[in-house]
Amino acid sequence: MIIAGAYLAHGFRERASELVAIEVGVESAMERQAKLVRDIDQERLNRIDRALLREAGDAAGGVIDLRAVAAEQRSAFDRQLRIGRLRALELLGLAE
Repeated sequence: MIIAGAYLAHGFRERASELVAIEVGVESAMERQAKLVRDIDQERLNRIDRALLREAGDAAGGVIDLRAVAAEQRSAFDRQLRIGRLRALELLGLAE
């Protein structure tokens, strides 16, 4: 039996999420935001980090512009989330 790598990497998580939504109910926007806020200080790779990595890959020189003027493309919550995470990563010596 051969299982595709993409399914192993993402499919199991998506399917588990679907099953949880069926059993428990769909996660509200406030619950999702609360989880993201808790991720700010975590000492592990998380959803905020993955978003930052994607954004840095798309940016010139890997630099993400979080100034208020450049933030028109994202919500104030997303901007503050990224700033908070980058500050936490800076304290760990993982960002500048």
